[in-house]
Amino acid sequence: PTLAYPPATGPNPHPRGSVSCEDKSTMLRSGSRSDASGTSATGYRRSVVRMASSSVRRLLGTPRVKVPKKGYPGELTEDELSACLRFRAEIDRRKEEGDTVYREMVDTYQGIEEEPYALCRYMRSRHFDVDEVLKYMGEGAEAWSEAKAQDFFPDPDAAMDAPVSVFLTQYPFLRYGVAKNGCPVSYYQLGKLSVDGIKCVTDLDRLTNFAWYSVVHSLKNQVAMSLAKNPESVRFESIVVVDLENLGSSTINNRTMDAYKRIVQVNNLSPELLNSMVILNAPGWFSFSWAILKKFLGPRTAGKITILSNKKKGEKWLRDHIEVGELLSDYGGTGPSFSTVALREVQGNTAHRRIVELMSIPKSSKEKFKFHLAGDEKVNFQVFTRSFSGAEFSVFAEESIVSSVQIQNPNSNSQDRFCTDVGSTHSGPGNFKVEIQAKSQAETEYFLVIGWVTKH
Repeated sequence: PTLAYPPATGPNPHPRGSVSCEDKSTMLRSGSRSDASGTSATGYRRSVVRMASSSVRRLLGTPRVKVPKKGYPGELTEDELSACLRFRAEIDRRKEEGDTVYREMVDTYQGIEEEPYALCRYMRSRHFDVDEVLKYMGEGAEAWSEAKAQDFFPDPDAAMDAPVSVFLTQYPFLRYGVAKNGCPVSYYQLGKLSVDGIKCVTDLDRLTNFAWYSVVHSLKNQVAMSLAKNPESVRFESIVVVDLENLGSSTINNRTMDAYKRIVQVNNLSPELLNSMVILNAPGWFSFSWAILKKFLGPRTAGKITILSNKKKGEKWLRDHIEVGELLSDYGGTGPSFSTVALREVQGNTAHRRIVELMSIPKSSKEKFKFHLAGDEKVNFQVFTRSFSGAEFSVFAEESIVSSVQIQNPNSNSQDRFCTDVGSTHSGPGNFKVEIQAKSQAETEYFLVIGWVTKH
């Protein structure tokens, strides 16, 4: 049958689980908004009682935990301390007059991030220039308010109007582990990103929704987990690992740049969240693209980024910053693989692996791929596409056809995305082949095939 994307036609049937500090795989999906008491889904809690000005001034000068770096509480010059206090007084004055956005921005991670560190984070972003900080916050106020009206998209499936677990097969991003300095770690396999695959699942405009969810809910949850392990950690920052392996120069085009700019704009409204970034497996041509990309980041952020083309140097950088037990096995660690963590994050999932194929099929042509099932495995397929003309989806065991399903857009006059749940279950052992015959007479069409492989 052809299905609308859940949860577009109803609530998510799978209850959202709580986050366990022992199960790092829950960190991306669970969101972990703090309740009114400041308790996150990890159980980590810090007071959210509004501090008196005298207390803030004292903690800016003599913090509970001192980070030995310029621009942090305990390391401020007199001018920087004065600027922080003027900034706080101004956003509180505006709040009293009804303009609450500025205070809300600073309090984004209230209950997890202590106020003196939040104030300094904003002030560092503009070199402690109060007017410049207020100016850039004002420029983003409308976008902030629009996202706030949606509670910053706490349900990622609803944010994407699609299963986020499928979206992430084409936008491979996840959070896993804690670095040696206490900062949580994120991974982004940019070399595997596919705009055509994303468009099979969702609309590119919805990438902004996912960015809000990721920055406000997902990151807060991951930081809460790291703080539960180390309450003396006070830096609301993360380490980001970007892998460019298999990245083609054609990937950096107008479509990807538009998506990149939308995500950066959201991140910029919560400044100084990046502790450091390492870009791995950078191809030789990337230096030219980087000259363009870093213009959207600003000099402070760009200065935190290390680019490495040599794989051994990249793995050494990771081991220097992340214990091997906290590092994904893809990058020389003893933790789980990227694909294993990604599959764990699928709500209600019973599959132990996935088959993922993005098929680009020219007009009136067919494409195929092969797969193997062990004796205790079975598979069910879903196909995500925007195909206007439809296609025939067939499964072969060896060379004998065992099932055939028509993939047809439920709205014959539309190129809206849709999903076809291929009802047949195929069991191993054996070698199989999937073949899709496109019906389009005019253009190349894309079909994202997801096979959910379970044990039986």
